[in-house]
Amino acid sequence: MTVRPLPAYEKSVFINCPFDSEYRDLLLANVFSVFAHGFVPRTARETEGHPEPRFSRILAIIAASKYSIHDLSRSKGEGDENLARISHREVRADWNRRKKRSDYAQVEKGESSWSFLE
Repeated sequence: MTVRPLPAYEKSVFINCPFDSEYRDLLLANVFSVFAHGFVPRTARETEGHPEPRFSRILAIIAASKYSIHDLSRSKGEGDENLARISHREVRADWNRRKKRSDYAQVEKGESSWSFLE
């Protein structure tokens, strides 16, 4: 197996989305858009087959990516106001990582590097 060099942190974008055939066109659109703007798309798929647990591999990719895109389009609303509860482990892990980083003040000022798709 050929090992590719890891892309630079500043150019890495973690994409958290479904991988099934129903979502395939949206995944490809996300990957193409990220690439077309000079960034490197990264997903959990890039580490498939490694013996390390999947979530640990995802955390490593999140930590190595300056930006992230989390597609929550399949989140379902509940209650009278139809509010969706975000329970995705990847989203929580990414938020916690950004919160701990020294640049968290930028997030508080609204200079976030997050994208949510609904």
